[in-house]
Amino acid sequence: MNYIEYVANPHCQCAIVAHRGLWNEAPESGLLSIRRAMEAGYNVVEIDVRRTADGEFALLHDSTLDRMAGIDKTPEELTLEELISLR
Repeated sequence: MNYIEYVANPHCQCAIVAHRGLWNEAPESGLLSIRRAMEAGYNVVEIDVRRTADGEFALLHDSTLDRMAGIDKTPEELTLEELISLR
C-alpha cells in the first residue's frame, strides 16, 4: 500500500513514521535505512529529495551539508559526483 492509499484508508487511524528511515541502524535517508524501517514495520518512511547542480536527485534531510559533511553549501550547489565524494 502506498502513502496515499494508507492515509485514505478509514481503517488506518494512525501512521507510524520513520523520519529519515531507521537512521540509528543505517545512514539516514539511505536505501538501507529505508529498507530497515520497512522491515521493522513502520507504516511510512519520510525522506527529503533534493536536486543537485547537475539536475540529479539526492536523498538528504538537511537544506545544507553542514551537519552531515561539515561544509557550508547546499546540495543544489554540488553535482551528484561531488556529493558522493563527500562520504
